[in-house]
Amino acid sequence: ASMAVSRGRGHAATRMPPERVLVSGDSTWEVYRPIDDDWLGPFDLTHTRLGHATLSLTDIFDNAGDFFIDPVHRALLIGGEGSGPNTLETLQVDTEESIMLSSVLPFNLRDMAAANVVIEENLVLIVGGVDLDTGNSIPNAWLLKIPEDTLREVDPLPNRSGGIANHQVIALDDRYAVVVGGEQVSGETRTPLDYYAVFDVETESWIESGLTLFPRANAAATALDDRSILVVGGGASGDPPTQLRRDGEVLTLEIDPNGAP
Repeated sequence: ASMAVSRGRGHAATRMPPERVLVSGDSTWEVYRPIDDDWLGPFDLTHTRLGHATLSLTDIFDNAGDFFIDPVHRALLIGGEGSGPNTLETLQVDTEESIMLSSVLPFNLRDMAAANVVIEENLVLIVGGVDLDTGNSIPNAWLLKIPEDTLREVDPLPNRSGGIANHQVIALDDRYAVVVGGEQVSGETRTPLDYYAVFDVETESWIESGLTLFPRANAAATALDDRSILVVGGGASGDPPTQLRRDGEVLTLEIDPNGAP
């Protein structure tokens, strides 16, 4: 089945339980149900958004770790070019509602990345992006606590004073998050990055940074079962990119018995 709204740039798809996919971008969002091959919506976003970050939040747990009787399936939308570039919006998929968080980012951002780093607590790490007011990428990072609706800044990315955008943030085992790939943006100049960094959620600090084998702007990445991260494709030069990669590489973190990489 086709979407109700045509979408060609800056939109996002987010997997949602049970067996649904939320697509958001511009002024609307809609939900695909693979079993029925149909779409629900479109529904209005509170703010227009392109180049925003999206992720699925977990159902609410009680103190025993059990689901509440009525779990809430929510997605988080962060920033994006449009009418709410510093805002945080949650979409209640079951009730088809949009609810704004009171926390706001200190920058108007697009092309940032985020991950739910502690699943049961809905603790979200937000990293980088392009400051829409300056046109430059930033190295800043924040932790967002969804239940308390609080946002606080943590240390910026190590060895990345020029910032990062169009990168990936991958969560590992409720303890670590890895930033990989991306590009530095300075006005009209875009420089692909061969970069990764590791964030320790327990100490709220960056504990390692290094180089990937190749620069990879707009690469795709996902965690594998052994805690390694597969990174594939990406642009290797300039804007527009004149070299696109078709290869991939695997980043492996060696974890010692005390839990440190």
